[in-house]
This record gives sequence, structure tokens and C-alpha cells, in this order.
Amino acid sequence: MDRMKRTYLAALLLAHLTLAGARPELPAAGFDALFPAYLMIPGSANRMLVIGGEGADATANRAIRELSFLRATSSASWRVRGELAVGRREPEIAVFPGTTVVAIVGGLSSQGSALDSIETFDYATGARSQLAAKLPAPLVHHQVLPCGTGPRVLVIGGDDGNGEVASLTVVELDTGSPEHSTVAALRNAAGHTVRLKTARTFASAAALDDDDGNLLVAGGETRRGVVLSDGELIEVTSACVARDVRVTLPFPERRTRGALAASITTFAPPGRHATQFEAIYYAGWNGKALALASFVYDVETNAWYAGASLPPDLGRMRPARATNDAVIAIAGGDIGTLRGPAVSANTWALYFPDDGGEWQPGSEPNTMRHARLGNALAFLDGTLITVLGKDTGAALPFAGLDTPE
Repeated sequence: MDRMKRTYLAALLLAHLTLAGARPELPAAGFDALFPAYLMIPGSANRMLVIGGEGADATANRAIRELSFLRATSSASWRVRGELAVGRREPEIAVFPGTTVVAIVGGLSSQGSALDSIETFDYATGARSQLAAKLPAPLVHHQVLPCGTGPRVLVIGGDDGNGEVASLTVVELDTGSPEHSTVAALRNAAGHTVRLKTARTFASAAALDDDDGNLLVAGGETRRGVVLSDGELIEVTSACVARDVRVTLPFPERRTRGALAASITTFAPPGRHATQFEAIYYAGWNGKALALASFVYDVETNAWYAGASLPPDLGRMRPARATNDAVIAIAGGDIGTLRGPAVSANTWALYFPDDGGEWQPGSEPNTMRHARLGNALAFLDGTLITVLGKDTGAALPFAGLDTPE
């Protein structure tokens, strides 16, 4: 795809919102949420779940809400799907493979302490359960991925309130009685506990295959502020039994608080033949500044290579992100420093993996109505929609941000 077609696609994603020179006002959610968990409902092109987050009064949100959008009419609607048993700031979620059930894991309480509890939510029936079993330790800033082909998810790393951890924990869903689902350490075929080689928090993770058997973890940091420079490939069986955990070759530079996505990009790095890369790590902090360079990952060599760079001034930490087929979008995020106060971004960008990969700044419009940090983002009915989060530069940081744009 040439540059003209890329630009056309970028404009098309928001074309209906710019007709007559104005974007329509969509309905407000009626609640505030900083860093909620969110996901596109599998099998649906226009529905997104939003779970938990931090409210305007700094309390942990219990909301489970659904946002739907129809492109043809530029209309959106919110639906109350339930309430969490425990309010959760910054929870992590994943769908148990082969089911319509979401695992909702850890996060922070209203008091700021990490949580060890797990809940489930069935987006098909609306049923919610709280597991009797707990995580081995409270966790925040961890990752959760589907693990194998059965109803299991893997909880990866994070911060237990005292520091970064290397734990790998399997949550196995009891489909008939979710509250009796089991929680246990990841083990290998010999029954030995398997852990990450390096304890890490604020890492990113993604499954690289449809069977969720190759789980890639990338970057992260320690609580003391050491930014990490590698990743780990967790290989599991269909039953989520560990085959191996391999440390990747180092990044071209250190990285934390970025994002990792499974994405096929083919190009020839300097001195090498054309290679198909299976994942891309982008944005984040490189130990000194906001990072622009992206890294692409090759499973065969277990190595990272420099990929396309974000345009100047579009670096950010913890960006909200979404995918639509092969296109990756980011919007909002933190443009401050690792140890300084967070600063909300009002820009967005798109990544096209063809022809070696390229990032393009958002256009038509090139900025959002509100700067946003900790927002939700999704392609709903082919249209890029963002909502919620916090505007750190506003007198009322949450005002208006529950209205999608």
C-alpha cells in the first residue's frame, strides 16, 4: 500500500465524524474512569467492555459497562452490564479461551493497596462471580493473557506492593461454577514451578499465535526505576503447561511502559535478508526520554530489530491502543517523565505494517477534543473511538471525558 492509500485509510477511519466540519456529540457514560480495563467483545465489530478504573474522587470504580457504536448513523449507546464485587483501579483482564468469560485480575483498591482477588464476567449472559481462590500475592501493573486452548489465563509479573515479581500464575476456569475456579503456579511437565527469568513490572505482553502457545513478554522496570532491556518468550502446551521460558536477545535500547502487539511486519534489516517479524513493541520510556523507535520481534532468532519510528513529538508512555485488522492505533497517554508527574497527550497515530511498517500521525482531526491519560480506545464498527481517562492539564481533570470522541 503506497502513502496515498495509507493517508486515505487514516482519513476514512474518521471521515464520518468530520462531515460538515463537525464531530457529533456522543452520549456520556455517566461515570469517570482512569486506567479502566477494556476490550473489544469477541465476535462483535462494534461493542467494547469497560471495567473498573479510578473515579474522579480517587476511589476504585466497580462499573462494568458496554459501549456500542454504529458508523452508519454515527450513534453510540452505553449499557450497564453489572458491578464488580470489589472496586478496582488498573485491573488487568483477558478472555478465557473457548468461552465468553472474562478474567478480571488484581489492580488497586481505593486505599491504594494491590489486590489479590479475581472475578469473572460472562459478557454473553451477564453473570459475574468472585473466585474463592486468591492470587499468591496482591498484584498491580501485571499482565494477563490467554494460555493454551483450554479455559485458562496466565497472570504475568507485576508489583505486589513491595516490588516487582517474577511469578507466573495460571487461573483455570470452572465453567460450571466459576467461583470454584483454580489458581496455581505455572508448572512444566515435571511438575516444577516455572517463573520469569527476571522480575518485572509495567511489562507488556501478547500472544503470538492463535493457539496462545507462544506468549511474549517485553520490557518493564523495577520499583527502583531500572528500565529493562529484554523480553521473555513463554512457550506452553495446549493445556497451559510450560515447555520453556527463553530470554530474548536485548532490545536496541531499554524500554518500559510501552505497548506490545502481535503484528506481522516483513522487511530486511541492515545486513539481513527479508524477514517476517511476529510482534512490535512501540512507545514507552527508554531510560532517558520518551521513545520514538519501535522494535520488531523475530521468533526464529528470538531477537529484536529496530523498526519504524513514531513521528517526532508523538512519543508517550502507557498509550491507549487498538487494532483493526493489521492497523494499530494509539491515542492519548503520558507525555511526562518516568518519575515526574503524568501529563496527558491529545494526539493519536496509526501504524501500517505493510512495506516494512510505518507510523503516521493522526489527521482529520490531528488532535482529540481532550488530552487524555488512562483512556480506553477501540475500533468500533471501523471507527476509532476513545473515551474516559484524565486530562492532567484541566482544572477539572475528568470533566467531559466520559463522552466518547
